[in-house]
Amino acid sequence: VSTPRNNVLVIADDGPGVSPDRLLALQSELQAQSESTSGAVGMGLWLAERVAAAHRGKLSIESTEGKGFVVTLVLNAQA
Repeated sequence: VSTPRNNVLVIADDGPGVSPDRLLALQSELQAQSESTSGAVGMGLWLAERVAAAHRGKLSIESTEGKGFVVTLVLNAQA
């Protein structure tokens, strides 16, 4: 966990990561910003997306298979 600047939280791991197809599915689901999850994302990512939306921010995810997963939450300083 790191906070590279105000209003930014980065959570990274060195786990197995996800495949490019799975990452695209996760990104698509997050971009849809639906009120309910279709199962493409877990509850934690879905809740983080809702927090980002509530604070006019953005949630982004990155992953390299075999090298981990990174979630970045940016909150709008004006929220």
